[in-house]
Amino acid sequence: MAKLNNMRPMDVVMTENYHMIMEEYVLQERPVLIKGAAKKWPAFTQWPSDAFVNLCGDEEVVIKKGANKDITKPCSLASYLDYIQTTEDTDPYYLVDWSFSRQFPELMNDYDVPLYFENWLRRIPHAELLREQFDYLLRWIYIGAKHSGSSMHQDIVGTSAWNAVISGKKEWVFFDPNETDNIYEGKADLFNPDLNQYPNLAKAKGLSCIQEPGDIVFTPSLWWHQINNVEAGISVTENFINESNIHHVANILLNIDIEDKAFINTLLNYIPEFNAFFDKAS
Repeated sequence: MAKLNNMRPMDVVMTENYHMIMEEYVLQERPVLIKGAAKKWPAFTQWPSDAFVNLCGDEEVVIKKGANKDITKPCSLASYLDYIQTTEDTDPYYLVDWSFSRQFPELMNDYDVPLYFENWLRRIPHAELLREQFDYLLRWIYIGAKHSGSSMHQDIVGTSAWNAVISGKKEWVFFDPNETDNIYEGKADLFNPDLNQYPNLAKAKGLSCIQEPGDIVFTPSLWWHQINNVEAGISVTENFINESNIHHVANILLNIDIEDKAFINTLLNYIPEFNAFFDKAS
């Protein structure tokens, strides 16, 4: 855990009440942990079992060293699942951003996107989200050994995200976008803070939580976050666009150079809520 004085526990809710979560967290852009919200999903029993290995075990995946993303190697999913149970490496390989629904769309039937995380990207046909150069599905499975994890980051183009732990345990730290300077634009490691190199970390105000099997964590648009896998396990994530963050996504899309101009037209066709932002800018 990051040893900083200004960290406090993140809100934990024991309810899946739509209006409460929408009004107090999603629309207010506040992180929250929802206890046990994924425990009734088929994935909760199927993915940690032989059924998952039998379906996907032969799939070749690319795993990466946590501290050095340039160190990668291919392996079968089955062999990686064996690896995470036995490795004692303090910097283990991590399977990140596995775009499972490209090859195994049936796995999407094993979980339910909570209504409070409605995803307007799901209006777009699956085939139109698959591009040669980029994957716009924005749904991934993460599988990690103990001690693996992510560096500090913000999610892609202002989207928000939910993450459900199917097995294992994760530790999260969150920082409001207003803390960007104090966390050095994400360069610092908040699980091993170096106050000599990054003295402003002492002023950074953040949130932390422990996510256990069945828990869902909500990451609002533009919030900085970092994850440590306290125990080996499997999780699933979807990034989403809806009324809570479309203004952030549109602002970023309007201010970056996008090579895939055709995808902007796709967004405007299927998510007409974008038109107001793009019309104003034209």
